[in-house]
Amino acid sequence: MTAEIFSLMGIKDVHNYLLPLEQYQPQPDPMQELQMQMAQAQVQKVQNEAQKIYADADNDKHRLAFEQQRAADETQMKMQDLQFKQEHAADGMALENRKVDNQATVETMKHNISMMQHSLDQYKATLQELEINLSAQIESHKIVHDATQGYADLKLKDQTMKNQHQMAQETLKQAKVQ
Repeated sequence: MTAEIFSLMGIKDVHNYLLPLEQYQPQPDPMQELQMQMAQAQVQKVQNEAQKIYADADNDKHRLAFEQQRAADETQMKMQDLQFKQEHAADGMALENRKVDNQATVETMKHNISMMQHSLDQYKATLQELEINLSAQIESHKIVHDATQGYADLKLKDQTMKNQHQMAQETLKQAKVQ
């Protein structure tokens, strides 16, 4: 529209001097440009600070999570250590109880062995006494047997002598008779 007005006014080659509105690009004002750059710098600074705050918050969050996990791990390790110590103490007490029980068992066995040894000694003494009595009885039976045998032998000899004497008297009688 401006080009037409200038054409009507008699100015030629308006197109060389005027740009169509679509092609117009106004020259920026240096002050506005400086303000724009300062505003952009301010925005960039705020964005950088915000990013730093977010990064610091994220680091703090991770550090807190790490500290919490470390505290939980330390607590768990302390609990495990305590449980180990309790189990170790319980095992120690059980071992001591077993030692006492074993010592009592050993003492009981020693006493039982002593009693058995005493009984064995009594059985040996009784057996020796029985052997002596048996030997004496055997000797006594031998003596009685020998005496009985001797008596039987004497009786037999006496009978033999009686028989011989009778035979001799009969022989004498017969010799007299003849």
